[in-house]
Amino acid sequence: MKRTLYTYKSSRPFTYKSSRPLKATLGNEVSNAKNLQGTKETVSHKTLVVMHKGEMKTVVSARWYKGRSRYASTMLCSLWVYGDNYYTSGHGQAGGGGYCKSSAALYWAAKDANIELSRSTSGTGEMDETLIAIAKGMGYRGQFVIV
Repeated sequence: MKRTLYTYKSSRPFTYKSSRPLKATLGNEVSNAKNLQGTKETVSHKTLVVMHKGEMKTVVSARWYKGRSRYASTMLCSLWVYGDNYYTSGHGQAGGGGYCKSSAALYWAAKDANIELSRSTSGTGEMDETLIAIAKGMGYRGQFVIV
């Protein structure tokens, strides 16, 4: 008996996008981020840059790490937030499966850095939106570039 497997291919990948705008409220400064570059593998990194008073300024930086084992499933994230008179950092992690662990780890890193988001972005894939909301919460406006 011959079986045919049919798969559906979408022309665009699914992305979660909430209709509610994301806002960030900054809390007290803390220094909780961990630079795990020597012990874990860097999976990804994003840096938000803004033009401020005629110069390019790094405002938010996030790095994602995983263990070196091929069976490692926990995603770790360190977040650094730089302002003129404000600095905070945090560390978060997410494990398991069935959701975007990168955005979940970033959400918990923001919580650890005393940054309160207007809604949860844990597991939604909204990493860029989270970084932009943090920059706007610090008072930066204009065009943001994420590299």
